[in-house]
Amino acid sequence: MRHPLSIPIGLTLAALSLQAAAGIFSSAVPPTRYQDETSARIQTIDPAYIGDVCGLLMRGPPPVGMAYVACVQDGRVYMPNPCAYPDEPYAATLCHELGHVQGWSREHPG
Repeated sequence: MRHPLSIPIGLTLAALSLQAAAGIFSSAVPPTRYQDETSARIQTIDPAYIGDVCGLLMRGPPPVGMAYVACVQDGRVYMPNPCAYPDEPYAATLCHELGHVQGWSREHPG
């Protein structure tokens, strides 16, 4: 796994269309008081392993009828690598910006 990255995120993170990729999940939107701009540590994980990682972190399976598509522990968001979802606009944008965080220059070399 890569080192966690600290980047500002908004609640549009929920816009990642992961339901088809990982089964049923809670799409509940938090109350307005929890929707402010924020900063969080994000650990991206190969989508094939997010269920296993979250199962270990959460110490057990998700609620009946649901699947882990992301989770939070100790203020760190564990989520699938957004680069695995190039057809999703928000995921593609996050993938692009995380590339810059990791050193990809603004000239966008291939």
